[in-house]
Amino acid sequence: MTATWTIQETFDERFPFRIAVEQNGRVLFAVRAKAPWPGAGTQVFCLRERELAIDELLTEIERVPVLQFARLGRKLSITLDRAQRKRCEFLILEKPRKDGGSYEQVFFRTEAAVRAHKSSKRAELSTRSDEALDIVIDSRERYPWSFPAATVLRRNLPVGDYALMHDERPLAIVERKTLENLLGDLAELKGLHQQLSELSAWPHAALVIEAQYADFGNPERIGRWPAAHLLRVLGMV
Repeated sequence: MTATWTIQETFDERFPFRIAVEQNGRVLFAVRAKAPWPGAGTQVFCLRERELAIDELLTEIERVPVLQFARLGRKLSITLDRAQRKRCEFLILEKPRKDGGSYEQVFFRTEAAVRAHKSSKRAELSTRSDEALDIVIDSRERYPWSFPAATVLRRNLPVGDYALMHDERPLAIVERKTLENLLGDLAELKGLHQQLSELSAWPHAALVIEAQYADFGNPERIGRWPAAHLLRVLGMV
């Protein structure tokens, strides 16, 4: 069933509008906002709604079908089924308190404001908060990545540093290397070939090198190895 975007007037002077996305009678996301839609180049500060009082007086002023509703990193991206004012997002930030703990800030922004923002060129991945992930991290991984929304276990993996699991079986494998690790492997190419061969045996596998692409051609970063040699090695991956 299609989700619905609803705006209601709350008669609260500080946050006079309630904006909610609902589906099958369930609230997917709701905030109290200072305006029903951001003006040009602006963003609207909102408060996340934790609970709706049964006796609260609300007047509906807009109801629109939702075409797309997705989590992109710290953002909720929404596309409405109408010709104008159809794309927006809610930026959700966690801010530290001086006395410890944290608090949440939510900003309502339009497509135009997002495009104008300096971070708009950063790639972001869509996530599904309703799907649990089981991750195994190799016990030899010293400073592992964090997966806040996943179930994480530490144990020895036969190959790779990270595994996405299903029914105790790996579905995908990731081998992680820093640029320094990769440069060290160049002195023992047979060992690197063996690693890559083991990785390629899995249907879903990836080698992740933590470096800027420009580093591979930068003599100051790659030391004694010619850039052409390093690029040839990368071409074999």
